[in-house]
Amino acid sequence: MGIIITARPVVPVTITNDLSMPKVASLQILLSEAAAAGPSHRMSDKTLCLSAQDGNFTHYDVHNLYGWAQTEPTYRVVQSVTGQRGLVVTRSTFPGSGQWSGHWLGDNRSNWTDMAHSITGMLEFNLFGLPYVGADICGFFGNTTEELCQRWMQLGSFYPYSRNHNAIGNVDQDPGMWPETVGNASKAALEIRYRLLPYLYTLFYLAHVEGFTVVRPLHHEFPRDRRTLGIDDQFLWGSGFMVSPVLEEGQVERQVYFPQDNWFDYYTVSGGVGEGVGQNSQQQIHFILPPVIPEAMKRYSCCGVTGSHGNLEDSC
Repeated sequence: MGIIITARPVVPVTITNDLSMPKVASLQILLSEAAAAGPSHRMSDKTLCLSAQDGNFTHYDVHNLYGWAQTEPTYRVVQSVTGQRGLVVTRSTFPGSGQWSGHWLGDNRSNWTDMAHSITGMLEFNLFGLPYVGADICGFFGNTTEELCQRWMQLGSFYPYSRNHNAIGNVDQDPGMWPETVGNASKAALEIRYRLLPYLYTLFYLAHVEGFTVVRPLHHEFPRDRRTLGIDDQFLWGSGFMVSPVLEEGQVERQVYFPQDNWFDYYTVSGGVGEGVGQNSQQQIHFILPPVIPEAMKRYSCCGVTGSHGNLEDSC
């Protein structure tokens, strides 16, 4: 297991558990194209033989439990050593890991397909009880491009776990590398995230005490609308905030589906009634749906939102 520890004065310790599952790989494999899938494209290329015995079980049955079993002890050690809550993020997880740690979606690639697939992964892991989840923004393997990184930062700003991360030896992908494009777009998206932190924190609280999801697909809020079942390129923060990112190269306009309800444009506060049809838009979309506030939200939410400098405005 690889452990990466990040700590600054007065800041809680963060521990990243990497490779916390049995893995085998020869130098020859690592240096070949087989590193992506293995020479025979079998799971056993990269781990112990799946028919091997682990006590009374085959390795196939318990492989994912290694990461699960290491997560709680890691979290308890952080608390014991630092006297603080701390934060653990691990790559290898299993349902139940979310009570101790967050999760990132593993080593992705700097391409448009992997960026789009990250939405599915983020939604799935919320169903598995790991709401603090996200992908490596701009991609881990390979070199990103200016346009891809801009669109990924706009999307990734709304991952519950938002982190730009890449491998050693690839081009730098900090938004500041392209200040007029990626930098400005990232700033605009992240300012929305920070302004809505009270709402995001409320969603995490509800996930903790009620088992709610933080991000969710449209069909969770509109179960009678069968057209939402196939939508995997839009998602909701809780019940009241929809994100519809740009996911294709060269795209400046995209189709957005609005289930039948009252919708308001986050940027202009102009409203309209969704008629269960798609509409075109020429900007990164963030829509809010506020007419019905669940009782749980009324009980637990602070009424305020944060200003651009992080201060709480209009608080209860």
